[in-house]
Amino acid sequence: MISIKVSAIYPEAGVNFPISYLFMRLLREQLAHLEPQQHVVFQAKYGLDFTLGIILSAKSNTSQLEIKGPSSSKKYKVVDYVLYIPFVIAEEAETFYSQYVSFVCTGVSTVLEKFLDAGVVKEAVAKFRACALEKQAEFIRV
Repeated sequence: MISIKVSAIYPEAGVNFPISYLFMRLLREQLAHLEPQQHVVFQAKYGLDFTLGIILSAKSNTSQLEIKGPSSSKKYKVVDYVLYIPFVIAEEAETFYSQYVSFVCTGVSTVLEKFLDAGVVKEAVAKFRACALEKQAEFIRV
């Protein structure tokens, strides 16, 4: 069974989102519920001991979600995908969080569907989306 790690990194100065680590923890917990037998494609390609990393980031010069990867390291046994979320959504304070969740869900679905059954991915991402939108107040840092 693969483990899925979720993290965030913002390499551009001043280009970040005020999202709590609790958001990433919820995403990681929801993805952990994916059944082990669903990981066959990933395991066949990378092996049993590799971790799938999903890195949330932001870009100031794009208006569309960009997905970079895979970037793999045999030394660290990790396969990373970076989801670059357009920073332009931060300008719209009232809708930024729902747009952020939407971009994250689209990116995660796109990455996981490379390795897992699309129906299983859609179900897991839908559960995450509902919970993330319900707990919005907990996930935005002030």
